[in-house]
Amino acid sequence: LKLDVEIKSSQEYVAPRDEIEEKLANIFSEVLNVEKVGIYDNFFELGGHSLLIIKMINSLNKIGLTISIQDIFSSPRLIDMKFLLKPFKENSFETPANLIPNNCNKITPDMLPMLDITQEEINIITEDIKDISNIQDIYPLSSLQKGILFHHLLNNKFDTYVLPSLFVLKNKKRLDDLIDALQFVVNRHDVLRTSIQWIDIKEAVQVVYKEVPLVAKEITISQDEDIKTTMLSRIELTNLYMDLTIAPLLQIEYAIDENSNKCYVIFKLHHIVCDHVSLDILVREITAYLDNQTNHLPEPVPYRNFIAQGIYQKNQYDEELFFKEKLFNITEPTLPYGLSDAHGDGTRIIENETILSKELSKQIRLVCLKQGVTPAAFFHVAFAIVLSKVSSKDDVVFGTVLSGRYQGNRTIENMFGMFINTLPIRVSLEDTNIKEVIKEVQKYLLDLLDYEQTSLAFAQSCSELENNTALFSAMFNYRHSAAPQTQALNDDMELLASYERATYPFNLMVDDYGEDFGLNAHIDQSVNAKRVSSYILKTIEEIIDALDSKETKNIQDISILTQKEQTQLTVEYNQTKTSYAKEKTIHQLFEEQVVKTPNSIAVVYEDKQLTYKELNEKANALANHLLTFNIQPD
Repeated sequence: LKLDVEIKSSQEYVAPRDEIEEKLANIFSEVLNVEKVGIYDNFFELGGHSLLIIKMINSLNKIGLTISIQDIFSSPRLIDMKFLLKPFKENSFETPANLIPNNCNKITPDMLPMLDITQEEINIITEDIKDISNIQDIYPLSSLQKGILFHHLLNNKFDTYVLPSLFVLKNKKRLDDLIDALQFVVNRHDVLRTSIQWIDIKEAVQVVYKEVPLVAKEITISQDEDIKTTMLSRIELTNLYMDLTIAPLLQIEYAIDENSNKCYVIFKLHHIVCDHVSLDILVREITAYLDNQTNHLPEPVPYRNFIAQGIYQKNQYDEELFFKEKLFNITEPTLPYGLSDAHGDGTRIIENETILSKELSKQIRLVCLKQGVTPAAFFHVAFAIVLSKVSSKDDVVFGTVLSGRYQGNRTIENMFGMFINTLPIRVSLEDTNIKEVIKEVQKYLLDLLDYEQTSLAFAQSCSELENNTALFSAMFNYRHSAAPQTQALNDDMELLASYERATYPFNLMVDDYGEDFGLNAHIDQSVNAKRVSSYILKTIEEIIDALDSKETKNIQDISILTQKEQTQLTVEYNQTKTSYAKEKTIHQLFEEQVVKTPNSIAVVYEDKQLTYKELNEKANALANHLLTFNIQPD
């Protein structure tokens, strides 16, 4: 997806002058899908973003060169990158070999180099597996997989992390084709042939099988039921649950409409084996299979490589020093609107989706280019400002979702699985101006890349909060997405509904569609999700004005309120003037009201309320109690 031609490049074209510049220009052109690239062109101005950086570095590696992610962000022009290139050396790290032999009927600890595990634990894992020779591998979970498993165990009635979709297909033949395509994808990717085991062992593991058949379950719909309504009800949150101990963690249910012969299909995939990028891979490979284009697909890469790389990376950096430096003096959590439940089940979440206008999207990209920052940093700051206002804090902490694909593995862009991770980001807004804050946030996000597989629990432990207190209850996710699906996926397959749900009570997802941006607020029902989205939009406009202004604008001067809401708060809600007898005291006026409306509600607190009569009785009881202590008027 490319930016509009009129804002593609702000530089006059200057052709490459030597071999290195020519190679860089060719890589820019290939990765960004741009025909002509000059030496003063900017990677991000031509449509580059964080995920395309991975492709960029991979392309450089193939010609014996490399550059750090941080250097691309700080020096995105081709001419500047040229002087930061270094000779590429293959990573000295090698993924430990899978030592389970073919036709193995007894797995021993020495066969599992990525695990510290006993024979007794292996026996527990394999006890109910009929064909042990079908086990391909056993290895640990990633940081976010552990977090997802925690939430899964927290609620054993339904599962927030089941990703459901409902399609309607032209006929049963299309369903058979779809199942064949899905089986093809399952056969390619080990993580889709995986189950999770944790009972009676010290560390949860994932067990990968060599072969896992995908079975579609037919749902019987009675004649007096509406098939569409019934199938939609089956993907409601309270009806969703998957047994993580049974592979594959991908399930199909279907029902045939006997009148039209249409086939209604429910597709369920568990988040523990799939992230946002992996969903794109899934769609791409299904499409390739249905179009007989599978010969163009890249070789599948085992998910075990990512797990091994994560274990290796963890030992390369001092994560304790980093997070203590960032979070050491935090003594209280950041709780928007006082929402404190960071482990919700998703049932209280209300969603509000907004697509930004093309004009506003252009303004964001242009102002980011002028300031030398990414749209991701821009939106992080907008969210931080709103969070500050609704939590009454100048120093806020919230969760940010990291891609998890920056570990230096050249094949990771085509790897299927769960890579993302959530880590805390701290933004101080006191006595700072907007330009400084965006630069600081961009640096913070870059620094986080080295620690992208640190567990959230460990990061939170580096603050001064007690271990059982969540550091934040707000989550931000900036992601690169395909254009939003609205109608038919193709002539024979239409998407009717799909859901993703949040466990945190205050969430914002920003979808970067290449040109446009989309906002998706998932907010606890006690707060108006649409209002939160309006706060974000107003803040975006304020930030653009501040960055475009020659004058320095402090964060405190940015308002999140629309003009309508400002008028409501400062004018309409203050129209409280009323006539009353000035010579009477407040308690006399109150007693008169008791006589007029004894049964009307006088006060409300949480789930309790008192009528005027009840409140008067309690006030008199308190007065009599005080008199027993010889307390007199005044």
